[in-house]
Amino acid sequence: MKRSRVGQVTRAFVVLSLVAVLLSPTSAFAKTRADGGPLANLDPAGAKIHLALSSFPTAPTGVGLYILQCLNGVSAGNTKDFCDTARQLWISTSPGASFAPTADIVLAVTGNVAGTDCGVNKCSIFLTFDHTNSRDRSEDQLIPISFAAGASTPTKPKDTIAASIDGKELSTSIPGTLAYRT
Repeated sequence: MKRSRVGQVTRAFVVLSLVAVLLSPTSAFAKTRADGGPLANLDPAGAKIHLALSSFPTAPTGVGLYILQCLNGVSAGNTKDFCDTARQLWISTSPGASFAPTADIVLAVTGNVAGTDCGVNKCSIFLTFDHTNSRDRSEDQLIPISFAAGASTPTKPKDTIAASIDGKELSTSIPGTLAYRT
């Protein structure tokens, strides 16, 4: 009785393990590997990170990656709000790419992303498929980076709105009525 129970448990474990392996995303084994640095103690005023890629995706043809600095917790759908898209790199064999996959890739980073201090909120380098395969999340990965203590780059300035009516400046210290036509 004990042997059959142990056999059942063993078979169940083997079956569950096999199912887990078969259902796990195969891309976990196909992720591009990014090696390089420096990744720690970076100058918050600006630093350059050198990266070398291996296991770069070759299918579908012409596919590439975007590499950019982001706040931790970013996903491909919200890079505009949480990443430095102005310094984003496009890595591809296609014409017009920032770098080829075999090149010494140089990413410029600062201690401030989207108005947020990377010393307070952690930042990373984010890799994701480019526009040719943007629905595939299998290459999404974050590589943590850290900055040296000290003054970080300035945050974005606050918006200021100035208005005038008939050439007279509006002021918050002078009472008035604002009307509009419909």
